[in-house]
Amino acid sequence: YRYKNGKVPRMIDDLDHPNGIVVSPDNKTLYVDTARPQPRLIAYDVPKDDELSNARDLFLFPMTDENGAPIRGAVDGMKVDSKGNIWVVSPGGVNIVSAQGKHLGRIQLPFGVTNVAFGGSDMKDVFFTARSHGMVYHLKTKVAGQRPIYQKP
Repeated sequence: YRYKNGKVPRMIDDLDHPNGIVVSPDNKTLYVDTARPQPRLIAYDVPKDDELSNARDLFLFPMTDENGAPIRGAVDGMKVDSKGNIWVVSPGGVNIVSAQGKHLGRIQLPFGVTNVAFGGSDMKDVFFTARSHGMVYHLKTKVAGQRPIYQKP
């Protein structure tokens, strides 16, 4: 949905179980993760009129590893870093995907992750919430997270 001119029209209505949603640092691409039919990251172009176009699967999260063993986990929260990479809670942990759809790496934690957030004065502190045990994990990274538009530097 989008709020504009006092109205709230639905922008996307063809996804089954969408969850996370983020916008690229240049505000030109909207990313949504969804669980079905396969966990995936979808990208949409956001032209100047704010209508979404060019929906495309940016990345399909594998459900098995290179040995054929199942990978546990589901898509959930996500954030974008200052270089435009998408940090997605997804099967296997937190997967980092480039804006071009290349898998850059995976952070695996001992418990299922529900969300990821950047913080700290330099936005290089990454926090992960765990599905169980009330845990929050912390990692220092070399890449700053995208600063929220409502947060002053």
